[in-house]
Amino acid sequence: MALAAMAKDDEELKTAQYRLLELWQQTYQGELLILLPDTFGTSQFLRNAPDWVADWTGQRADSKDPFLAGDEYIAWLEQRGRDTRQKLFIASDSLDVDAILGLHAHFSGTIRNGASPEDFHQASDFLDEKKWLPERRIRFSAGWGTLLTNDFRNCNPQGGDDFDPLSLVCKLNDANGKPAVKLSDNFQKALGPHEEIQRYQRVFGLAGLAHAPIVT
Repeated sequence: MALAAMAKDDEELKTAQYRLLELWQQTYQGELLILLPDTFGTSQFLRNAPDWVADWTGQRADSKDPFLAGDEYIAWLEQRGRDTRQKLFIASDSLDVDAILGLHAHFSGTIRNGASPEDFHQASDFLDEKKWLPERRIRFSAGWGTLLTNDFRNCNPQGGDDFDPLSLVCKLNDANGKPAVKLSDNFQKALGPHEEIQRYQRVFGLAGLAHAPIVT
């Protein structure tokens, strides 16, 4: 967001997301190579990314449906001839136990005979060969987040939503006096002055962006 805010023109704005990766690699000397590509939209990020980006260790999905984001990342890696089984996909947005188990079933094996990710709730589900066979598509991990550390839904003895979890996120407001923007993969999470959001949407496009509820 900072590099984009300080960009001199639209072309420099669009390439800021990859310039950041170059600086990150230099700073951490080839370590900590997990992509977080949703700042201006994951689909456009992957479509225009230099080939060397596919050599990074993996990707974290935040504001996009993790099933869609993981499948999109796997397809992108395959197009670039990378072995997806050696890569890492991390889901991280408003997850709970059922969502994590469903994602594990989806990415770490083959769901069989009409079963769905929603059918996996306990260890025995993963031991049922009629339902699932372990056959890793990609290494999968989950950042549990809000609903692990701050989940008090339905805990208010007087009813109401006063105890519902809070989603606290800090984002850059400006850089060198210029407003910063985040588009996100979710229209509901876009941040920045309205006119600047419109400009960024024109530069980066709207591919893959969607409206989705936010845990607040």
